[in-house]
Amino acid sequence: MSFPADGWEFEAVFRPAGQPCGRAQTVPVEQTAEQEYRVLPAGAAGTYDVDLLGRGPQGDVAVTAQWTTVVDGPLPTPTASLTVLADHDGTVDSYGVELLLDDLAASPEQAEAVVTVTSSQGRSTTLEPTQVDGECQEEGWVLLTAPVEQGQQAAALGTAPFAYDVDLLLDGRRHTATATWPDDAREDDLAVDLVFTPPLPALTYER
Repeated sequence: MSFPADGWEFEAVFRPAGQPCGRAQTVPVEQTAEQEYRVLPAGAAGTYDVDLLGRGPQGDVAVTAQWTTVVDGPLPTPTASLTVLADHDGTVDSYGVELLLDDLAASPEQAEAVVTVTSSQGRSTTLEPTQVDGECQEEGWVLLTAPVEQGQQAAALGTAPFAYDVDLLLDGRRHTATATWPDDAREDDLAVDLVFTPPLPALTYER
């Protein structure tokens, strides 16, 4: 594809055609020459509604096209992130607890989690986020939340760094992860990325 301006970056969001709540897969768009870009297939070959999202010096742009791919593309990799604590003008605070899982092989029937937060003084508390069910929840996406009061109890434990220990059950299978806040926090973000053992269930091509 071509775009008549310089300094732009694009990404493409693939979703099964006609399924507004279907699994979404976001992939980067390769720039091949000045004002020229290439979109490659993502996921299993099939018909997709593809959102092309661009950002550049002049602002943002979004267009949607339908594309029937004839070859398989890369499959998404599961991701996980946890938000508990925040730095509010130099004071540890919390705006709520969120454990987000995305791009799982399938949506689990049951997801449970226990999060232990420990301050640098060794004091700890246990949080129990619960699964949120929505009317339009895409395949492989799971959100667990806990009230802001639980997060504020963690904030009152002491000073940073805080250790996060996560015990996750997906349909009875246990996965564990650890992280440190704020050391592992994303830039300009409250969340920390989690890497679970064993790895979260991922999509694969059956050959």
